[in-house]
Amino acid sequence: GTLTFNGTDGETVPVTFTINDDSLIEPTESFFVNLSNLSTTLIAINDNQATINITDNDAVPGTGIAFDNDNITVDEAAGTATVNVVLTGNVPGGFTLDFASADDSAVAPGDYVANSGTLTFNGTDGETVPVTFTINDDSLIEPTESFFVNLSNLSTTLIAINDNQATINITDNDAVPGTGIAFDN
Repeated sequence: GTLTFNGTDGETVPVTFTINDDSLIEPTESFFVNLSNLSTTLIAINDNQATINITDNDAVPGTGIAFDNDNITVDEAAGTATVNVVLTGNVPGGFTLDFASADDSAVAPGDYVANSGTLTFNGTDGETVPVTFTINDDSLIEPTESFFVNLSNLSTTLIAINDNQATINITDNDAVPGTGIAFDN
């Protein structure tokens, strides 16, 4: 547009822009306002460009990546255990992050099959990506054993990993009634 000045020292003419409030988690964005085509040669444009920065208001507490349930229990006869990784917030362009299992009292490959890889998210609020592990059903009588699932290497700085570790507990199915020690009369 065109700005019109009366020519009074210190005069200010505002330039207003509408900023659209979306629901996307974004880095600070900016645009420029340029001045040109001064209609007089009596003065000069001393600063011909302004920068307007738009800060995001969508990365609220709780926004980010977490496990849907970070402590699950499965029977070893189930064959698999699945944990869900959930996104809270909209992240334009999507992102990736890595997952990996880690032994605790359950040890791979005897109790479960180690698994690692990269999860890909489209960036939609509420999006859930499952991670599945094979559970080995052995014939040993054991206490409940557990292993961990760790999240790392988030490819975006727009959100954080809010919960980076889940525990999978494996209950035993081999201690059937009558199992144990007895006298042989």
